[in-house]
Amino acid sequence: MKKANRFLSIILSLLFLFGMLTSALIPAAAATDKDSVSGIEEDLVAPVFDIKTVIKDNTLKMTVNLTSGWFNALDAQFKMYGDVSCSSIRIGSALKNLRNELEENGNVISFAVNPNTRKISAAMSGGQYNYTGDFFEATFSFDETEKFSVTFEVQNCIQSVDKDTIYKVTPVINNGTFSYSPIYTISYNANGGSGAPAAQTKTHDVALTLSATVPVREGYTFKGWATSASGAVQYQPGAKYTANAAVTLYAVWAPNTYTITYNANGGSGAPAAQTKTHDVALTLSATVPVREGYTFKGWATSASGAVQYQPKAQYTANAAVTLYAVWTPDTYIVSYNANGGSGAPAAQIKTHDSALILSSTVPVREGYIFKGWAISSNGAAQYQPGATYTANAAVTLYAVWSIISYNIEISVSDVTINYMETTTLKPDITADPGVKYSVKYESSNPSVATVDKDGKVYGAKKGTATITCTVTDENNNTVTDTCKVTVKYSGLQWFIIIVLFGWIWYIK
Repeated sequence: MKKANRFLSIILSLLFLFGMLTSALIPAAAATDKDSVSGIEEDLVAPVFDIKTVIKDNTLKMTVNLTSGWFNALDAQFKMYGDVSCSSIRIGSALKNLRNELEENGNVISFAVNPNTRKISAAMSGGQYNYTGDFFEATFSFDETEKFSVTFEVQNCIQSVDKDTIYKVTPVINNGTFSYSPIYTISYNANGGSGAPAAQTKTHDVALTLSATVPVREGYTFKGWATSASGAVQYQPGAKYTANAAVTLYAVWAPNTYTITYNANGGSGAPAAQTKTHDVALTLSATVPVREGYTFKGWATSASGAVQYQPKAQYTANAAVTLYAVWTPDTYIVSYNANGGSGAPAAQIKTHDSALILSSTVPVREGYIFKGWAISSNGAAQYQPGATYTANAAVTLYAVWSIISYNIEISVSDVTINYMETTTLKPDITADPGVKYSVKYESSNPSVATVDKDGKVYGAKKGTATITCTVTDENNNTVTDTCKVTVKYSGLQWFIIIVLFGWIWYIK
């Protein structure tokens, strides 16, 4: 029993000496000047806090852990504050252990959220502590379209002997400040084209340089970017976008245009040029050009091409073009009239401004020689078979004939015949060999002398008459001659007359 009491007395004496030593060392440990203190002050290093942040569903959770170091809780204060309201705070295990120890030693640690400044603070007083691990977690609610920041700050964790130095923790995020800036997605829509730029991200209150990439669209020219599919241009590639809002930029396109020109192609009065819009059908002009001697057939795409379009037709090609008038030359009928003959040539067609070689066919007419063609039935010959006809006009050509004439001569002598006697005229006719002819006789005074078709003359009464002798050849050529016919009484006739009628004269 005495040995036990003696051992307990030794233990108590050691504890007392240890307590005295500890109370002597604590003030020196608080100094930051290592030359003025010794021993435990080498372990009093500034605390290092690890800060982790998680954002989910418009909520920021900031977790604070002490990873190493000591702090002097004489009047230390933890602060967490920002532009948004703190909705909750969770005290971690390390801070709970610290609080328990402080409270056991009669010290105080308190947490408060100031509704005006929206700050979270933990104030303590006491000695030096090193409780590493989970300190606390604060939750902040925010609007994702607004910019905000949250700052974690620790003051007076370690004090110098003169209590003038304040240490601030430098956390791993943003020098102690967690900053949130809303992010906006800038999307691009080629709006019918292709090659739109990739989406970009714009930070709140930070101007964004829009992509320099230009989309393409066949048949269209890119004009810029609009904020709606049918809106007007508001931005150009490479421009600054400053609005704090997400947006889809739509390409604005101007359709290409094509000039449609017209060429009268030898004529006149071509339509004025027209403008055709890409992918929009154009109604071609209704104006029709003119050209003397030609008929307009339509429009071709080359000077010598075939007709492809008519006036007022739809032009749908997405290309500029010159349309050339297509002309068909007018034609004229050249017909032939044998004009009393036969075997006239078939009609021919003469093309405008192109010479026509007249038919070489020659008509025939008995007793006539063909002299050529005239433009009227009794006109003079103007064209010969095989000649060139150049007039741009329809025409009927009439055969011109010349009668074939033969050499025929006639001579008839005067005759004297007695009353009631006959005689036959014997004209002297000289004709070319082989020529056929006929003879016709005619009396100028049939009451004195008559003549028949054979030239037999009869004396009808005393007097004179003229007999005309007409010779007509096979070509109706005529030759005439006349003779005088004298009718008289013979001696016997005179005797009879005197005997029969003389007494009448005597009486008288």
